Amino acid sequence: MENYRLKYIAKDIKNWYTKPMKTPDIWQKFLKTYTAKVFACLIFLDLPFFLVYGNLFLESLSRFDVIEYINSNISDFLGWGLFSSLYKSIILILFAILEKYYIKPDYELITSTPKGQKLEQFSIILQIIYLIIVLVSLPITLLIVFILGCS
Repeated sequence: MENYRLKYIAKDIKNWYTKPMKTPDIWQKFLKTYTAKVFACLIFLDLPFFLVYGNLFLESLSRFDVIEYINSNISDFLGWGLFSSLYKSIILILFAILEKYYIKPDYELITSTPKGQKLEQFSIILQIIYLIIVLVSLPITLLIVFILGCS
């Protein structure tokens, strides 16, 4: 009996390592839509934003008045963050409406390679994380600007 349990545990561990992880059914259905393909491509519109503000952040680290420099550029950062999330949201909503009511594609014909699907998933997850960060940092940034403006 003990030997059977060990074989079962070993088989279970082997299956855990060799079988691909199952993602929820809704996620798989979303990845087969044209909206997901568009959303995956929108990451290229965010790259200039990351490069410009990455450069500003590195420049602020080389100055002695880091806090003053960041405070002077915080409204620019807030504006660009809102702008980038706003145009992405508008494009996605319009494309989802078009896909739902006008295009009506056959989702079984929309295919991609496993490597391409992994890249799309990575791109979509990065953008979702970015949108969450922007939405969370918006009230915090407004609070900081309000406190600094009042003092």
